[in-house]
Amino acid sequence: MKIQEIAIGTIRIPLVTPFRTALRTVDSINDLIVKITADDGSVGFGEAPPTAVITGDTKESIEAAIRGYLAPAVVGMELQDLDEMMRRMEKAIAKNTSAKAAMDIALYDLYAKMLGKPLYRVLAEESSNEACTQNAFCTGAELETDITISVDETEKMVSDSLRAVADGFGILKVKVGKGGEKDVERVRAIRQAVGPDVILRIDANQGWTKEEAIATIRAMEDANLGIELVEQPVSYHDFHGLQSVTKAVDTPILADESVFSYEDAQRIIEEHAADLINIKLMKTGGIHQALRINIR
Repeated sequence: MKIQEIAIGTIRIPLVTPFRTALRTVDSINDLIVKITADDGSVGFGEAPPTAVITGDTKESIEAAIRGYLAPAVVGMELQDLDEMMRRMEKAIAKNTSAKAAMDIALYDLYAKMLGKPLYRVLAEESSNEACTQNAFCTGAELETDITISVDETEKMVSDSLRAVADGFGILKVKVGKGGEKDVERVRAIRQAVGPDVILRIDANQGWTKEEAIATIRAMEDANLGIELVEQPVSYHDFHGLQSVTKAVDTPILADESVFSYEDAQRIIEEHAADLINIKLMKTGGIHQALRINIR
């Protein structure tokens, strides 16, 4: 089965409520869709949201990278040569991880269809036994999703949190990073409103300085707010700041925007700059590189 054609489209879906973080406000989903067609008519789909403030990728740059570099690197290749296609795309253009992720996801979708299996089973079968013991798609374990509470005025965040709990969510990912003392107030009010049994995760989206992060997290600890983890408290490039925060607080620290590659993850682990790593396909360039990090 050979790659015959690669087409690009767009999708726009208005959000019921805006998605707000320390970095941006999103009112609608405006994603690029990649459709890869094989010579037997089979198709695979991938998708990429342009998040310029995080990945540096815009809608225009994603499309240009796919049309000018990534698509020419794989058209005409046999789908069975999945690893080689990933290698060629990686060499074709540096960075541009969202464009690579859209292509990667579409290729994996098509590859699983060629094998006649759902993708999660393909990934499980191709993983080593050691790696498989850590993955839900191998073990059959159930995963409980969280729901994000956008950063806003305290009253609105409390209202959103109560609505989420009423809808059945037991884990809230609370966006903060808009002023340390104000963030403590926000999280304290949410904890008081939802009670002790709801799991709270905090995501600062790089919104704090090192000093502010340490002071804010310690204040939450002193107030016994029961925070499960804090995600990306400082700027993505401040590895030493991230390391300092991790050492200074008891709450587990999760690295997110600091991890774009296998090498980034390796550095985080070796320098113990964080306790946990958030693997996102748009940052890693897709499933292929995400699996490398996960197995690491």
